[in-house]
Amino acid sequence: MKNGAPENTYYGVINLGLRSIRVIIFNNKAEVIRKNWYPVRTVIEGDRVEQDPAEWQQLARKLLHEVLDTQDLRSQLRALSVTSSACCLVALDQNGKPLVNSYIVSDKRAVDEAQELGEHVDFTSIFKNANLLPSPSYMMPKILWLKKHKRKQFDKARFFMSSNDYLVYLLTGKVVTDPLNAEKMYFDISNNTYPTSLLSYIGISTRQLPKVAQFGTIIGSVVLDLRRELGLSSKTKVILTTYDAICAFLGSGALEDGEVCNVSGTVSSVRVFSRRKGKKSLAGILSQPFEDFSIVGGSNNIDGGLLEWAKSMFYGDSYPEKYVYKIMEDEARGSSVGSKGIFFLPYIIGERLPFVDNVSRGMFFGLERFHKRSDMIRSIFEASGFMIHDIISHIQHAGHPVRVIKMSGGLAQNRFACHLRADITGMPVQVIDEVEITSLGSLFIMLKTDGTLKNINAARDLVHISETFEPDKKNHAHYKKLYTFFKQLYHGNKEMMMQRRSLMAKLKLGEKHVLENL
Repeated sequence: MKNGAPENTYYGVINLGLRSIRVIIFNNKAEVIRKNWYPVRTVIEGDRVEQDPAEWQQLARKLLHEVLDTQDLRSQLRALSVTSSACCLVALDQNGKPLVNSYIVSDKRAVDEAQELGEHVDFTSIFKNANLLPSPSYMMPKILWLKKHKRKQFDKARFFMSSNDYLVYLLTGKVVTDPLNAEKMYFDISNNTYPTSLLSYIGISTRQLPKVAQFGTIIGSVVLDLRRELGLSSKTKVILTTYDAICAFLGSGALEDGEVCNVSGTVSSVRVFSRRKGKKSLAGILSQPFEDFSIVGGSNNIDGGLLEWAKSMFYGDSYPEKYVYKIMEDEARGSSVGSKGIFFLPYIIGERLPFVDNVSRGMFFGLERFHKRSDMIRSIFEASGFMIHDIISHIQHAGHPVRVIKMSGGLAQNRFACHLRADITGMPVQVIDEVEITSLGSLFIMLKTDGTLKNINAARDLVHISETFEPDKKNHAHYKKLYTFFKQLYHGNKEMMMQRRSLMAKLKLGEKHVLENL
């Protein structure tokens, strides 16, 4: 670190995830001073997965009031930033009000629209860029779906933006985004342009999309009404960072070649630091430029969320909330490598990395009379590890070496999950001491803008490892064979998954669910 902001200055991060929204206040030594969070509700109905932007606004405002609870914090708050899940579409009218709920990243309704764009001969050159995927999780297929199915709201839309951009808009009144969030709208970073031909095909223009600015740009001051409401100084600025998976990577300190950041929250982000060009481009494996290196990898559909599901499915309200995950861990330990022959396919909401599959769903395979709940729970833990191994294998196949995993998120607090991840991948797993690494990465960008950090690599010294898990060679040898069968099980059931989807659609047996968190 070098001289930058004076002592006793503070930085705030609004972090909107798929399960919760939180606000963290740091000092300029990257120490957490205040934090609080609230769950965010999600509506799931078939392929529909939505959240309410009005709830984000309400909760963000409430949290800012709660954490900025002293005059010192309010007067010395130097900057605010936002980091959020990518690919959560928000459509605003001319008054800046949301027209519909946000279609979040795991919403799959735009499958046909993604295919339509991907197969269009005029857009072939766009999708030669491996970072720009004709996937229903991306923003343009979602916008095209909105046009086809909710034309009245589409026609009223003044702006289309991400959840990240929306919270920035609420803070500043400005519609702006960073290059990596813009990629989700098929922005070409190398040419600094949106794809005008594709926009014209959908029926929108660049005037309806956020302006693109570089990471660390000072967007401006907090809007006057909110500044007065919170009691902030006019000197408090809003600084542009980027979406949560990239911020988490920066916050992990995985800033040397071969270091992987694995943030295992509701979903899992797996990204490696690389200065290599890579041998080939693989679908879903992004290579995103940042300063003088690339961040290679991506995020899947679910990871820690599997344990949330398992808790509800197998334990219900029968166990105290604060003990249930420890009970799950102890039961899983009571089984054995391979879960006594049970395999679990973890694609309960499909998958997007290291392959795109919007049809497949979860499955237990190999159940026998002697099996217990403990074996099923272990198979879920093992499937989680197999998914991460699958992503890492694809990153390596693309030409980027991987030698160590730096792990954070909810699953990193589970020692059994960390041991399994080491055994399955055959690599050391280092658990990061700071839980809030997504917000920490956003802070590092602010500190660089403020002159406290010379560059992002200098942030490595601010990240500490609490524990390292080394792989057990014998277990790893077993898991190599089990992983091969896991992959065969998935591929062998793809046709049946297609038939299941068709049957459910024909019988119209879908249901609407409202979850407190995803």
